[in-house]
Amino acid sequence: MFNRKTVIVIISIISFILLSGGIILTLNRKELLLIQAPVLFHEAAYISYISGESYIRLPGTDKWNEPELGQKLSPETGLKTMADGEMDIRITSETLLRIDNNSLLVLSESTLKNLSITLKEGRLFGRFHRMFSNQKLQVSTDEIIAGIRGTDLVFEARKGETTVYALSGITEVYNPDFPESRLLLSFQKKTRIKKEATPSQPEAMSSREIQEFQEVLNAIHNKKVLLVTRAIQFKADTDIILESSLPILENLYKQIARTKYSLEITGHTADIGSANAQYELSLKRSRAVKDYFVEKGISHKRFRVSGYGGSRPVSDNLTEEGRARNRRVEFLIIE
Repeated sequence: MFNRKTVIVIISIISFILLSGGIILTLNRKELLLIQAPVLFHEAAYISYISGESYIRLPGTDKWNEPELGQKLSPETGLKTMADGEMDIRITSETLLRIDNNSLLVLSESTLKNLSITLKEGRLFGRFHRMFSNQKLQVSTDEIIAGIRGTDLVFEARKGETTVYALSGITEVYNPDFPESRLLLSFQKKTRIKKEATPSQPEAMSSREIQEFQEVLNAIHNKKVLLVTRAIQFKADTDIILESSLPILENLYKQIARTKYSLEITGHTADIGSANAQYELSLKRSRAVKDYFVEKGISHKRFRVSGYGGSRPVSDNLTEEGRARNRRVEFLIIE
């Protein structure tokens, strides 16, 4: 029925669809195969979190303006943070970026097929995930081009030198001036690349680097976050808000009252004691914060509360400093 060439073509098409997540259904022996290709939708990248002094430059302009939470990002958008600034960027639900303080980058390309980021200076944290095998994920600086296969990475570009830290996965790194000298950077290794040199031999990351960077990567937001605060304090092991926190809540109330956002208030605790007790305490504290705003006159319909106990740490629980970072309240914007 089919010649050899036709069979090879059919097999190639079927293999591609299966590898891409497609579905093939056989109707019966006498009928043709019904092939359903995967449906992929491109998500517009947007700003999911802003802290401190940060700026955005729209494509085709030279003017830097203050960014807005939830602002969608087009190709060639510039993003800049100052000494106290941070920004989180949601590319997809699984590809997330944090721009550290004193950093400048350009979102060169962001399509379903390609993601290309140019880090001009500073530090970029990234959780990268390829949606399909031939999707191109790339980060470049003046010294390097990194082809990413799906991993947790940190890039630091300072004074003619770039350091790449790979916390997981494998990443191909090379200096564009020496494209034939490519390095595969693997699990918990780092390399340095100077402007007129090939990548240095990989070194093991220190335990301090691994811990510090992983904490930041874990804290990148994939939802629009109005605020993350550890300044709302409660009486130990209760949901009673301390009086010292009331000025903070008052400022938050004024900010929320000026907007039309609906918010999810999420409570988090340190991972100490039973999981059930942590969950109950975090939920009660979220409700206490909500009740404060409702008593001030904001409709209860604008709030949703949740508690995660110690199940979503952003730091370790081995030190008091780490436990203090994990005790926090987050205000997420509900779509």
